[in-house]
Amino acid sequence: MGAYYVPVEERSIQQLKDLCNGFGFTKEQLRKYGSLKQRETYLKALKSVKNLLGNQVE
Repeated sequence: MGAYYVPVEERSIQQLKDLCNGFGFTKEQLRKYGSLKQRETYLKALKSVKNLLGNQVE
């Protein structure tokens, strides 16, 4: 790991927050107004964060 290693859980939670802030969309807004690419990226990122966090998200 690099010098800037952050525990997976902390890094993932921060990435998810950054993602939500970056898009500024709720899932409903994404369905209505988001482009297909934005929607795909958002859902992919959510899925990967869930995978990284495992059962903590449930």
